[in-house]
Amino acid sequence: MFILTNSWFQTVTDNLVLRAGLAQTFDRCAAARGFWETHLMRLNLDPLPGGSPPECMVRLDERPDTPIGLVVSGRWDTAFEDFDLSRPFLIVTTKGTIERCESCLLEIVSVL
Repeated sequence: MFILTNSWFQTVTDNLVLRAGLAQTFDRCAAARGFWETHLMRLNLDPLPGGSPPECMVRLDERPDTPIGLVVSGRWDTAFEDFDLSRPFLIVTTKGTIERCESCLLEIVSVL
């Protein structure tokens, strides 16, 4: 017997909202879609919408309007299976722009 819990439902809902938001952002920004698809190809994963959801979303706290975005390019740390934010990385923001951050050591970056 399968029991639906609030946490399971919230996880599924968050995943659906995230995928819908990414699809809209990638429709508006072909470069962001290209970065993300390249990242998935390196990991031998299926592209969205059927593939894996993003591993790393961040907020750039020191910038005007504190952009929130998905890390789409940077140094991949295979030990942690995530991006190394102490190195330069690119994000696609919720507004569809691409921002570069030199390092979480040089500016405040919050991982969401």
